[in-house]
Amino acid sequence: MTQIKHERSTQDLVRAAVSGWLGTALEFMDFQLYSLGAALVFHEIFFPEQSAAMALILAMGTYGAGYIARIIGAFVFGKMGDRIGRKKVLFITITMMGICTTLIGVLPTYAQIGIFAPVLLVTLRI
Repeated sequence: MTQIKHERSTQDLVRAAVSGWLGTALEFMDFQLYSLGAALVFHEIFFPEQSAAMALILAMGTYGAGYIARIIGAFVFGKMGDRIGRKKVLFITITMMGICTTLIGVLPTYAQIGIFAPVLLVTLRI
C-alpha cells in the first residue's frame, strides 16, 4: 500500500491555529455575555411571575442548556466538518452563534408575548 505524505506549510498551520482560537474565543465571549445577562436581567425580563430565587435558577438553567447543546453540537458539527470541511463549518457555527445572540438581544419580554418569551430564549440559546 502506498502512503501519500502531505506536508503542511507553517503558514497553513498558523492559520488553522488562529482560526480555532478565534472560534473558541468568540464562543466563550458568547457564554460570558449570556451569563452576565442571565445573572443581572434575564430573570426579571423572562420569568417575572416566579419568585426572585426561582427566576434566577430558571435563567441560569437556560445558561446550562447552552452547555448541554454545546456537547451535542460538537458531535454534529465535528462530523459535518469532516465531511464538508472545517473552514465551512467554523463559518456556519460562528454565523449561527452571532445570529442567535443578536436575536436574544431583541427578544420580546414576558410582558409582551407571555410564555413564548422564555421558550424562544431557550430555543435561541440551544
